[in-house]
Amino acid sequence: MRPLLTFILILAACAEPGAVEATSTTQAPTTTTTVATTTTTTMAPAITTGPTAAAGNFGLFDLPNDSRSRDALDDLGVGWVRLQYRLGERDPNTVLQATQDLADAGVGIWLTLHQRDPGNVADPALLAATERGSLPALDETRYQNDVQTLIEAIVAQIEGAGGDAGTGLIVQFSNEVIPSDYAPDQPTRYFHGTGDEYLRMLDLTSQAVKTVDPNIGFAAGGISSGALDSILAYSAGEDRFEPIAQWNERMLAEGTFDWVDVHIRGEIDTIADRLEWVRTLWDGPIASTEVGGLCDSNCSAPDVAAYTPEVQAADLALRMTTLLAEGVDIAFWASLVESPDQEPQYEAEGLMTPDWNPKPAYATYRDLIAELTE
Repeated sequence: MRPLLTFILILAACAEPGAVEATSTTQAPTTTTTVATTTTTTMAPAITTGPTAAAGNFGLFDLPNDSRSRDALDDLGVGWVRLQYRLGERDPNTVLQATQDLADAGVGIWLTLHQRDPGNVADPALLAATERGSLPALDETRYQNDVQTLIEAIVAQIEGAGGDAGTGLIVQFSNEVIPSDYAPDQPTRYFHGTGDEYLRMLDLTSQAVKTVDPNIGFAAGGISSGALDSILAYSAGEDRFEPIAQWNERMLAEGTFDWVDVHIRGEIDTIADRLEWVRTLWDGPIASTEVGGLCDSNCSAPDVAAYTPEVQAADLALRMTTLLAEGVDIAFWASLVESPDQEPQYEAEGLMTPDWNPKPAYATYRDLIAELTE
């Protein structure tokens, strides 16, 4: 991959809806894009290289288990795909089929693990009461062996396809963590336990992964877009968000990991502030494994109707280039295909309709990747 060029996306008034013209230049013109009901005018960012991953700067999160996904990956040219796996609860052959397909395609794998083994939790009733998310392992050795066995199989797939797990695999433990001693637990949380328990599980998972190959990347649970907004609000004097700020500061200070993951939705103008807060606590690589134009589920009333296909295409272009300009090393657009099983604000982020017809944002993403990685 060549060094990233200064990349400016100009939304031409005379172009077809969603069309994007890519131009290399040293002058950044003003770009206006409307997201939901907010109109934001900002300078288009100049892209500079950071510590980039070998498999590229661009990814996708949330792919259907369908052969057409592979065709779309090839067409888009993305370098990474994020998968989630419920260890001990789901059939490992399911995730191993997905990782085999990605290894064969030469696409990097970002694997988010959730510990949900019903035979390896202290409170099976709590597991049954939760809809998702990790629980602390009762038998830590058993848990580490399970992680190691899974990662060994994936590494064998990558190497069998001629790849290198040290540059093409990143493992993550859990997602958008809010420990129960920082906020009351809920069935939809991604971790059900205390802050001490999460940090212990993070360390155990890292040890198991690094035993297989010390060069495999390892990430802490992603920091949600809503949490980042809450942290900025706390910095501005809203004390009710103090527990969220305290926990994420602690995770970044005490956790065992190589990568930080920040999720970016909502306002583009606050991306720089959100990443600046992260950079005060972490100077290593940063990924954004959930990027989308609408706000999180904690929004009071996301305006899905205003997020038209044309608005989405403009938003994707500016959002992704802004992330790279601000030093994010890998950015994953939120989803490939719209799914009625998702909440409306997330469904609208798909690059293709439910019947697999590309939306304008699909071509925008493909063209952006081609320009910056040729």
